[in-house]
Amino acid sequence: MVVVGVDDRSVFLEDPDMLGARIVMDHDEFMQSWHDYKAGNPAGPDSPRYYSVGVFIRGEAPAERPAFVTRDVLPTFVPPAPLP
Repeated sequence: MVVVGVDDRSVFLEDPDMLGARIVMDHDEFMQSWHDYKAGNPAGPDSPRYYSVGVFIRGEAPAERPAFVTRDVLPTFVPPAPLP
């Protein structure tokens, strides 16, 4: 899930796996659901949880918004970076 907006009441999320699908949660609901499991799904009752882990990206807005693509369009190949 990707946070795409926040206001005084809500957090707006988008699921990159479902292009165009947006979710709105209030702040409390978002904070309760913001976690992940160390194990794969389904996680057992003893699986460690990670709370409030995220990646923050900031910078200048793009000059032009890229067009949405569908799963039928494969991304351009990017070769792997050499290891040090």
